[in-house]
Amino acid sequence: MRLKDFPSGFYFIGVRVGQGAEEKDMWVEFKCPICGKDLDDDKSMANFMVCNESSHGTLKFFTGDGCFFTSDQKVAEELVKKGKRVHVVDPHEFFAGHE
Repeated sequence: MRLKDFPSGFYFIGVRVGQGAEEKDMWVEFKCPICGKDLDDDKSMANFMVCNESSHGTLKFFTGDGCFFTSDQKVAEELVKKGKRVHVVDPHEFFAGHE
């Protein structure tokens, strides 16, 4: 995959190259597009990253297609302004255990 194929919000933070081509390792860091903090693995939902920053509430990122999920309409509008795909969801159903 080429660098330009990654959605915005993906940042390469290091590459280790070994003796052979099969020994290459690459790390990717996920950042919250609102507060800039690292997204954490969501232990309750596979393939999701989460930011629980109190300034914007719970924000989830689906690694499968690059969509964000929030229960806050203002946060959704800010994400759209930044060119992100976002869904506004019911917090009691989608964020159970986070808010």
